[in-house]
Amino acid sequence: MKTIALHSIHEALNAKMVPFAGYIMPVQYEGVTLEHQTVREGVGVFDVSHMGEFIIEGPMALELIQSISSNDASKLTIGKAQYSCLPNDIGGIVDDLIIYKIKEEEIKHIMKLNLKKGSYKLWRVRVNSRSRRKKECVGRDND
Repeated sequence: MKTIALHSIHEALNAKMVPFAGYIMPVQYEGVTLEHQTVREGVGVFDVSHMGEFIIEGPMALELIQSISSNDASKLTIGKAQYSCLPNDIGGIVDDLIIYKIKEEEIKHIMKLNLKKGSYKLWRVRVNSRSRRKKECVGRDND
């Protein structure tokens, strides 16, 4: 089993660890209610190191991410991120995404591990069908 970047911290905090999609992952610390309140009233941290990372770069990067995600990425400034989703062709949600504006012509997005392969296939189909110059789109997986 693979471990995530914050594995030792989760263990030190006595997280309940379980296998999930080839990784050992934390699912709970002190109970759902307390954890929910803590996140709502304070802060929560989510380790995305086990998730798929994809880069879209080039002069059409913003246009491309706009065409394959549901949120308005044009509002992002360099170094900022937004929560979005990868919709299917009839408006349903295939997967949720985190979109980061790295540079003016470089956007990174993260998608869930358990859907990574299926979502990646859909992502490549959409990117290839919308990209005017395919070299502007580079997919990179963190495995």
